[in-house]
Amino acid sequence: MVKELRTIDPTTVPDAAVEFKRQCEYLDQQTNHGALPDIRYAMDPEQVWLSNDVSDVDQFNERYIEPRVEGQITFLMQLATAGVPMSLTTVFVLAPLFGEFHVKGILICIPFFLFASFFLWLGTSIAQCRIRFNRQAQLVHVTYGDAVMHVPWRDVRPYTEFGHDYRLRLYFPVPYLEMMQQPSADPERVRKRKRPFGVEGDFDIYDNLSLDHNLQRLEFIRRYMEHGLDAIQPGREFVEKGLVRKPTGDDKFEWLSGMNNIAVIFNVLFNLLSLKPFLDRWIKHKANSFRWPEEVERLCAPGADLSAYDTRPVKSSTRYFYRYAGMYKGVIFVDHKGRQVHLRSTAE
Repeated sequence: MVKELRTIDPTTVPDAAVEFKRQCEYLDQQTNHGALPDIRYAMDPEQVWLSNDVSDVDQFNERYIEPRVEGQITFLMQLATAGVPMSLTTVFVLAPLFGEFHVKGILICIPFFLFASFFLWLGTSIAQCRIRFNRQAQLVHVTYGDAVMHVPWRDVRPYTEFGHDYRLRLYFPVPYLEMMQQPSADPERVRKRKRPFGVEGDFDIYDNLSLDHNLQRLEFIRRYMEHGLDAIQPGREFVEKGLVRKPTGDDKFEWLSGMNNIAVIFNVLFNLLSLKPFLDRWIKHKANSFRWPEEVERLCAPGADLSAYDTRPVKSSTRYFYRYAGMYKGVIFVDHKGRQVHLRSTAE
């Protein structure tokens, strides 16, 4: 049953554009955030590498593209559930071997079961959170609790969030009214947000390896939203070398040689101990059961009525491009002849 939206006094709704500027200034001051180039600048074509298999029409087509990274959720679930088989093995296998088995020992398993149950519930919820980049409407659809927010792609400000890895964050003006109307939201907390409305940009497990990977994924999305599916087809050099792969959240290991095989064996054992086959099936089942609301499907359908939206793609500069020049130099800008120029990261 759909819950009734909360009534909000329009005079209490903040000015999203004004707040967005302030919120981005707040991010600029944070040591764990770094601003990336505006989408009105393209990456230097000589530096772009496109190696993703985009042949799955349910995930990639001329109307929209949609990340599917359930494998990342599975890995986090493995870390949470690993304590269950370990505690059971300790109580029922190792303890009897040393003559120390006691029925009360089963009690030590209970916290691990509770911990795993909580994260199984959490992972199931996350598996049904989705993002869709709608090119024909130039919108990004994002699940927000039981609702879906629709934010214009042209308003995006991309950042990298630094932590134990690198995360591509796409920030938008907060859709205050729509969020404040949600029964599950606290209007006052929404009103006082310090950060913009954030969307994750991952399509693949490798997207968070480095700043360069973040920039490549940003360019992948930007190219698609401006030019369409043809612009993100895998490069010939990757096709010829057999390096094209489906973008996924699944962690896949290949047999190598020497010491690397020890890591592969350890990974296989860890996957079995942490119940990865079961978790994979469960998380993917819940993810596949997700259905976008009728409104989103309508906006993504062929020949949709989009007269209420600005569907013009954001055009990138044909004079200036950006390059990643390494960890110390970061992002630099060049002209069409490859000469370095000094520009602001936000296009005029």
